[in-house]
Amino acid sequence: MTDGAINLPTEDWLDEKTRRRLGITYTPEWIVDEMVRWAKEHGSPVRVVDPGAGTGLFTFAAAEAFPDAEILAIEVEPKSARHLQKTVTRTKYASRITVMQRDYLHVSDLPEVGGRTLFIGNPPYVRHHLIGSRKKQLYLKLAREFGLHENTKAGLHLHFFLKTRKLAKPGDYGIFIAAAEWIHADYGGALRALLLDGMGGISVDTFAAKHVVFPDVMTTAAVVCFEVGSRSSAIAFSEIQDREGFKIGSGTPHSLAALHAAKHWSRFARGGGAPDEAERTLPLKDIFRVKRGQVTGAKGIWVHGPDAPVLPTSLLYPTITRAKEIVDAQGEIASTDGLRSVVDLPLDLKTLMLEEREAALQFMEWARRRGGGASYIARQRAKWWSVQLYDPAPIVCTYMGRRPPVFAFNSAGVRHLNIAHGLYPRFPMEADRIRAIVGWLNANATESDGRLYAGALIKFEPSDIGMLRIPVDLVPEAARLLYSSQLPLFSPRLDGESGAPSPSTGV
Repeated sequence: MTDGAINLPTEDWLDEKTRRRLGITYTPEWIVDEMVRWAKEHGSPVRVVDPGAGTGLFTFAAAEAFPDAEILAIEVEPKSARHLQKTVTRTKYASRITVMQRDYLHVSDLPEVGGRTLFIGNPPYVRHHLIGSRKKQLYLKLAREFGLHENTKAGLHLHFFLKTRKLAKPGDYGIFIAAAEWIHADYGGALRALLLDGMGGISVDTFAAKHVVFPDVMTTAAVVCFEVGSRSSAIAFSEIQDREGFKIGSGTPHSLAALHAAKHWSRFARGGGAPDEAERTLPLKDIFRVKRGQVTGAKGIWVHGPDAPVLPTSLLYPTITRAKEIVDAQGEIASTDGLRSVVDLPLDLKTLMLEEREAALQFMEWARRRGGGASYIARQRAKWWSVQLYDPAPIVCTYMGRRPPVFAFNSAGVRHLNIAHGLYPRFPMEADRIRAIVGWLNANATESDGRLYAGALIKFEPSDIGMLRIPVDLVPEAARLLYSSQLPLFSPRLDGESGAPSPSTGV
C-alpha cells in the first residue's frame, strides 16, 4: 500500500479516554486497500482530502495511489497531527502532503484546484449524547441549508458527511467507512436523503456483524461511495460476508424510487429487496406489532422470590424473566414449569377481594422498605406498586446475544419482561400458523439482521425484528388484507392502559 520506509504509529499513543472522546477508530489495512482501489477505478483526482487523518493510513495510501495529486490531511487532535507531520517529512510524499491541525467541521472552504477532489477516510464515531451543543447547532444549520430533516441524535460521522457535501463541488467524489447505524435509524434520514439527491450515492456496502471492523466501539460498519452532483437511477447494496475477494460497489442495484419509498434501508443493506421480493415476502411489522417486554425497575422485588411475603396466585403472573428460557424452549413455551412469577397489583386495590387486598398491602409494605417505590421506573408508573405487565405475546423472541434472535410460540400464555420482545398479530391467527412462522424465523434469521454493540453482542431492536421478512405463503390472508387496505389491528394491552392484565393470550 505504501513504501516500506513508512512506519505508522499505532493507536497506543493516545489513551482510550481521548480516543473515545474524539471518536477515533482505526480502519484495517485490508479495507483501506480496497477503498483506494475503488477510488482509483472511479477517477484521477488532482486533490485528495482525508478529513480525519489520524495516523495517516488513508493519507499515505492515497499519496501512493495518486502520484500527481495534492493530499490534504486534516486532523483535530494535536498530538496525532504532530506525529503525522513528522512522519510526512520523512517520506517521499512530503512535497505533496499538507497536514492541517483543525476540526474538519470548522473548515470554511477549500481552494479551487482545477479538477476533481477525492474525499476518503474514516469519519470519527461519537454518539449524539457526547456531542456538544455548538456542534449540534452547526449540524442543524447545515441540514436546514440543504432542506434536510433535522435530528440532533445524529452521530458525529453524519456531521462529516454533511460537511463534505458542503465543501465538495459537482464532480468531486468520495468513499467513507463509518458506523452503519444511519442505515437503520431515523436520525440517518438526512444522509439517506443526501445520497438520493445532491450527494450522488453510488453504493453502500455493509459488513456482516461477524466482522468487528472497529473493535474500540463494537459497531457494524458500512462503506459509502458517492459522486457529488450526479444522479444515477440506482444505488448498489451488498453485505460483506467474507474478507477474501470482497469488492466495494459490486452489490445489487436498487432504484431511487424504491429507496425513496423506504423509511429505512435495512432490508437493502442486508441483501434483501430483490426486484421481486415485494411480491414474495412481507416484513414482520406488517403482520405483527413488536414490543419489548415490560420493565420492573427492581427485579429483586417484583420477581416473586422465597423471601417475599406469600401472595395469592391471582396476583402472580408466570413470566419469562431470562432469555435462556426462550432459547431452551426449542420453539414453543408450552408450560409454566420452571418460570418465575412477577407480582402485578392492580392500580385500584379496591378491586381486590378482602384477602387479596390484605396480602397485597403486606407485600407493598415489604416492597416499600426495600426501595420498591423509590426507583426511577416505579416513580414513572401511574401507581408505584402496579407493574402493569403487557398481555401475553403469541410469539416471544430474544433481542441480544452472540447469535441470531431465537423465537418461541407462547402457547402457555405467559408474560415477558424487557429481556425479550413480544410479537402481537395484527389479525386473528391460528396456532399452527404461528408455529410455522416461528419455525421459519428460527431457521432463517441471521446475525447480520441486527446491530453489533460492545462485547460483540448482536442487538435486535423492535424495528430490526419488524424488518425481518417472511414468505407471503406463510400468511396469504395477510397479504390479501394488507394490499386491499382492510388489515384489522389486533390490540393487546401494551402501553400502560389501566385495568388488570388479562390472563388470555389473545391469539
